[in-house]
Amino acid sequence: MTQNERELLSEKIKLEIKHLTNEISLLEKKMQPIKYDCSLGALAQNSALGEQEIDAKVLIQSESRLEKLKHVLKHISSEDYGICTVCDEEINIERLKILPESIVCIDCANEI
Repeated sequence: MTQNERELLSEKIKLEIKHLTNEISLLEKKMQPIKYDCSLGALAQNSALGEQEIDAKVLIQSESRLEKLKHVLKHISSEDYGICTVCDEEINIERLKILPESIVCIDCANEI
């Protein structure tokens, strides 16, 4: 991987971190407890609880991805970045542009 490609990925990761941080903040605000309100009705409250459950799962996934991206950003200049942990081949730059936190190449990912 060239230095230019590393810089491009670094900028992409920084933007993704910013986006995820904002998304996490919004999700945390949405996770406030739902107060029982007779005027809402049971169906609306059940819907809100279901939506909150989905938001909780998205929040966990977003926090996990944020940590991975922060780790990658710290180690992007390392010789090991962009090398598949299974086959030791270089991970395709197009894959890294989509998922910069990838640790396996597409062939190994498909086999796993």
